[in-house]
Amino acid sequence: VRQRFYNRLRAVGLPMERVELLGDEGAISTLACFNDFDLVPDSFPFTGDATACDTLRMGVPMVSLQGEHLCSRRGASLLKQIGFEKWVAADTEAYVAIVCELLSDLNRIRSIRRKVAEAFQKSPLCDGAHLAEELTVSIEALVARQPL
Repeated sequence: VRQRFYNRLRAVGLPMERVELLGDEGAISTLACFNDFDLVPDSFPFTGDATACDTLRMGVPMVSLQGEHLCSRRGASLLKQIGFEKWVAADTEAYVAIVCELLSDLNRIRSIRRKVAEAFQKSPLCDGAHLAEELTVSIEALVARQPL
């Protein structure tokens, strides 16, 4: 699988010296590995949750393929929440095109990182008080409908 993935990336002209597939050896929990990433292509058809949030919090550009089901729309939803819907692809061809376009200018990618991190921090995703209030209201509404 790893070799097939490398072959596909090479076939569309990506500079392979910039590509490294990492296994989870526990280092990902430190978030330090994100400092070395130029871009994180979201997985599909099952998109990321916690890893996608970590990616965006660390300011790493992420490209997501929006699928038809909830499990394939989470990355797209996160990107839309922070104002980077231009990195949401409708199909695999658009996904590859967005990744290639972003990786074609590494200086631009590096300048985007701060914008991504700031957008994530300012987004509703990081508004804990608002999220807690919405959860409380939802729970209260459920309890009010259910006799104890």
